[in-house]
Amino acid sequence: MMDKQATLAYRNARQALAGATIETLQNALKVMENTIIERGGELATPLVNDTAMAAYQAKVAQYMQINDDDKSNKQLINEITYYDTIAGDNIADLLGLIEDYPIFDEPLITKINDLVETYEATAQD
Repeated sequence: MMDKQATLAYRNARQALAGATIETLQNALKVMENTIIERGGELATPLVNDTAMAAYQAKVAQYMQINDDDKSNKQLINEITYYDTIAGDNIADLLGLIEDYPIFDEPLITKINDLVETYEATAQD
């Protein structure tokens, strides 16, 4: 079992990772939008979903309403689980995109691979 400081540090790392995966997924979807338009296609709706980002930011704000010192271990584990889920889902989406669509440049692919590495390296049982 981690002490509270280690748990908080881990939570902060997972929160940062979740945020980075959201940003990267939005960037990848923007590349897809631009590619579709460049190739003469049309978008019925934008691929970048601001609703998902707003929901994430609302959840983070909700978590921040309680001071970290006042949070129980269970509350911190719930936060970590949320951030892990967001990061994992977004990474799965990103890996699917780069597998299905050969339109992404090397820096974006490298960024995605770095996110995967961070996600797997710091995952805890």
